[in-house]
Amino acid sequence: MTRLTTSIARLCGSLFLILLPAIPVQAINFNGFLQNSAGDPLQGITAFHQEVPAHFSNPSGTDGGFTVPDIPAGVDFHLKFDDTNTTPTYADGYSRIFNRSSDTTASAFVFTLSTPAEIAEWYSKSNPPVTQNPNGGTIRGRVIDFRTGSPLVGAVITFTSAQGMAYPVYYYNATLDEYLPRPQGTFANGRYHIFNVSDGDIVTVAASKPGWIFPPITFQTHSGTLNVSVGTFNGSQQLLHLPLILKQ
Repeated sequence: MTRLTTSIARLCGSLFLILLPAIPVQAINFNGFLQNSAGDPLQGITAFHQEVPAHFSNPSGTDGGFTVPDIPAGVDFHLKFDDTNTTPTYADGYSRIFNRSSDTTASAFVFTLSTPAEIAEWYSKSNPPVTQNPNGGTIRGRVIDFRTGSPLVGAVITFTSAQGMAYPVYYYNATLDEYLPRPQGTFANGRYHIFNVSDGDIVTVAASKPGWIFPPITFQTHSGTLNVSVGTFNGSQQLLHLPLILKQ
């Protein structure tokens, strides 16, 4: 009797495993905008899921908007931008590493693409000079106040490299029209550049400023002078915790 009961239980368990429906993998839509360095929308550029090229957007619209559909949720991915049909040409613009569990709001992801001439100019205006490595990429961006969108002065950029590399960090001085390394961090425009980043290196970049909190950003760079990763640090001011004084 016991043996019969055990056999029936095993059979039922097997049927349960066979009949159990597969749980579908959730997919999300990545929405964003493309613009040039002047802030003008870029039309006609296609966004690709770097790891799964079959996932790509229609060419960006007149407002620069694009949507990459059906990206697996909860998985790391990069975006690449193809400007084959545009003039002037723009850098591929490999983005930072993303991992999303829900659709994105387009206004929260604005990508600024740069031309080859603009990229060469960054290096030519570095002081002391940094020679552009044809096999190196560039990480650039701004440090801003999350509430107002205003740039922050005095934010220091640091990073860790999975390859153990040390890259030069420069800040843009608009008055001198130069890119300078300095311990005080960003100038009034909040702009920073990390030059000649090695192919495939995973770089986690952090911003710091007394009284402010900035989430770190992780990039994976790719070879070639036209590969630029862009990351904006959105800072929030820390709340002051004042001691509570009780009257006797």
